[in-house]
Amino acid sequence: MELPCIKVRKEIAESTINKLKSDGRLIQGYQLRKEGEFVLIPCRDGNEKADFKEVRKNYLEHKGSFEKIGDFYVIKERNNWEEIAKMLIERANPRAIFLDSGVKGNSRIRDLKLIYGEGEPKAFHRENHIKLYVDLSKAYFSPRLATARIRVLNNVLKFKHDVVIDMYTGIAPISILLKKNGINVYSFDINPEAVKIAKLNFQLNKVQGNLAIANSNSLAKCLAKADQIIMNNPTQRIETSLEVMEYFKGKVIHLFLMLKKDQKIEEIFKGIEILEKYEIHGYSPSVSLYYLLMTML
Repeated sequence: MELPCIKVRKEIAESTINKLKSDGRLIQGYQLRKEGEFVLIPCRDGNEKADFKEVRKNYLEHKGSFEKIGDFYVIKERNNWEEIAKMLIERANPRAIFLDSGVKGNSRIRDLKLIYGEGEPKAFHRENHIKLYVDLSKAYFSPRLATARIRVLNNVLKFKHDVVIDMYTGIAPISILLKKNGINVYSFDINPEAVKIAKLNFQLNKVQGNLAIANSNSLAKCLAKADQIIMNNPTQRIETSLEVMEYFKGKVIHLFLMLKKDQKIEEIFKGIEILEKYEIHGYSPSVSLYYLLMTML
């Protein structure tokens, strides 16, 4: 089908797609086209036109039900996971597929079971022009947050950012993205294995990290000296996040959290100015993962 599109160099294709998605300008459901060192991306306000092939229907139906990390896939446990696995085996020829039964404990480790292929849930993964070593048996990571991480970067740059705190850094995908854009960020995680991997990822991306193993909730009073605080721990109880945020009066906060789709955030976050609310993706029929940009009044 002939569609409007833009032509960009391969090295900026991923970030361009993320920006188009966040702006609602990407025309989804069609395969990208490669022309030498360039990529053609279908978008609503494109200044060129080209023919694009439609993505297979069953792939679109299941998109969002699985994650690709390096050369393996993760499927969230649900009623039709066998159908999704079959589709991936036929279409993607993966090294391995793992079934995800949820995130467990303070260290945020996924409960995974190998259902196809071989090996461990670890690989090198690229997103947003950075390279990450991922080992899901030791630390949490989700590629579905790649666009949200770009949103965090763009929002951090809008406000004073002499010092930024990444409270639950995991393997450091946000911290590294900020560092590569010249932002002074300090990173904490309660999981020692996550911090080890984060250190490796800083080295892979040739940036200097400021990392510490710590329960950052217990350090909230000290962390309040920063200009901005990133709280990417969506499985944490909202009540706990609110208690921590009491120390962050007058600060810019980037909060990831699970919310029921019919919940009114104004009732939950009284006395807090909500600057932006962004639905990242659905988590269940009634719950979604959200990113909130806010300031404590």
